[in-house]
Amino acid sequence: MLHGRAGDCAELRALIEGARHSRSGVAVLRGEPGIGKSVLLDYAAAQAGGMPLLRAAGIQAEVAMPFAVLHELLYPVLDRVPDLPAPQAAAVGGAFGTAPGRGHDRFLVAVLVLTILAEVAADRRRALGWCRR
Repeated sequence: MLHGRAGDCAELRALIEGARHSRSGVAVLRGEPGIGKSVLLDYAAAQAGGMPLLRAAGIQAEVAMPFAVLHELLYPVLDRVPDLPAPQAAAVGGAFGTAPGRGHDRFLVAVLVLTILAEVAADRRRALGWCRR
């Protein structure tokens, strides 16, 4: 347990336990540098156990680089891009600078993120044997 953060840790554990049972949730960690936001995120990741986890961290130097954190977040699952519909595949190539494309279209980029995450989640459900049809 993190000293003085029992409440925060309990909240994170509850969110993760909810995710294990297909309940969505969100935690927003805000505050000045050095107050332990990253430590809490490390704690949450450790609590996730065998759950699939995508994670990224933005840094000040990347603030002018559109989609830098998104690229870091999706990098482990970019092998899914060839399976995306053509407009979404073009958007990811344009957003991440890997191909000419429509990276300036934020709607398409948002849709591609949702599509990739939905596919990864569906694969996980199928692997566990509880995919709804």
